[in-house]
Amino acid sequence: MKQQENQNYSQIKSFIMQDIKKMANRVFRQLGSGHTEKTYQNALLAELLDNNYTAISEYIIPIQYITSKGNMRTVSNGRVDILAEKDNIAILIELKTLPYLGRLTEHKELLQIIKYINYLPVATSDILPMLINFPVSVPGNPGKIDSPEIFVLSMPRRD
Repeated sequence: MKQQENQNYSQIKSFIMQDIKKMANRVFRQLGSGHTEKTYQNALLAELLDNNYTAISEYIIPIQYITSKGNMRTVSNGRVDILAEKDNIAILIELKTLPYLGRLTEHKELLQIIKYINYLPVATSDILPMLINFPVSVPGNPGKIDSPEIFVLSMPRRD
C-alpha cells in the first residue's frame, strides 16, 4: 500500500512540475525577453490561478526565534515570489530575470528558498521549490533566448 501511495505521489509531483514548466514557457513565449521580474510574476500567477492552483504572490514568511525563556518572537521576514498549492503539494517559486543562471550553487536565492522551507507554516505533505529565470538578452551576446531556465530542487517528502 505504501509503495502505491509513493508512486501516486511521485506522479502527482511530476505532473505539477511539468505543468508549471508549461505555464512558464507560455508566459515567456507570449511576453518575450526584457520585462521586469514583477511582470513575469503577475503573468505566471494568472496562469497558476487559471489552472486551478491556489496561489499568492509576495508571500511573507515570518522568521521565528525562540528565546531562552521559551517565548517565540518574529525576528525577520522572508519573501517568496509565489507560493502555490495543488494536490497537497506546496510550490515555492522564486523568479529571476538574468541573462543566464550559470552554476546553480552560486545563487543565494536557492539557499533562501531552502531556508524558508523550515519556516513555512503550511500543512502540506510536500514542498516543491522552483527557481525560474526569464532570461534577458545582453548586448554583444547574440545567443537565442527561447525559453526560461527552470530548476527544481529535490526535497524529501514531509510525513
